[in-house]
Amino acid sequence: MNTFRLALVGALSYVIVALMSACNPGGAPDAGVSSAPKLGVVNPVQQFYPAPNRNQFASEGSYIIATNPTVGTGLTWVAAQTSFVDTGPNFWIHNNENTSTGRTLFLDYIKLVSTAVGTAAVSWQYAVILDPIPRTITTNNFLAITPKSENSGTSAIATPTINVQNSATASVLSASSGSKVIAARGMVGGVNIAGHVYTVAFGDLSLGGGTPGATDTAAAPGRSADLSPPIAIAPGHDCSIYFWAPSSSASINPEFELGLVAR
Repeated sequence: MNTFRLALVGALSYVIVALMSACNPGGAPDAGVSSAPKLGVVNPVQQFYPAPNRNQFASEGSYIIATNPTVGTGLTWVAAQTSFVDTGPNFWIHNNENTSTGRTLFLDYIKLVSTAVGTAAVSWQYAVILDPIPRTITTNNFLAITPKSENSGTSAIATPTINVQNSATASVLSASSGSKVIAARGMVGGVNIAGHVYTVAFGDLSLGGGTPGATDTAAAPGRSADLSPPIAIAPGHDCSIYFWAPSSSASINPEFELGLVAR
């Protein structure tokens, strides 16, 4: 009988401690090797969740996309855009969320599909500048783009201000502030033919650089890509994206696709 009572007490103690562990995740973890709860020690239940993917972002409406309005019609860019010009970005994004409670925008990727030949271009280069001081337009040759949700059943949970260069005459912004951050810098290939695709992916440097099939042929336009660090645009802040091609005498006048996550 005593043996039975001891076994019953031990079983009840096991159940009680297990319940305490589940209800008190802030307790001290068991340092022992065994995973079984022990009297006097609280074992918190630890749960690990994988990082959400793009499908999950789209499901909740936080994955947003910006594209040119008409398929097959590229943007008009400055013909001889041969160097970096701080006041002349090709893409200007302002996170218009509330600065206290709003969401941060994360650049996922930008894709350019060339509709013309970037004549004499040595290379297509890019830079991204983050600025906590909002910039203003002084010469407006931008096209305003309204971003959309990638979920047909859900509206975008954020609609940042997105302006893209769309004229042979450069748009002009006020100069970036002394608090700016040069957040990305790279190159995505050289002389192209129409149909060449340039892509910059942000946030995952583990994939390596470059893309197979980067060389253009008459029958098969190529692809080229580069990878850059994560880009997070805080509420109330600006992001400017620049593309230029040393020695070029004509623009690629691209269609574009810009993916962002609002969290």
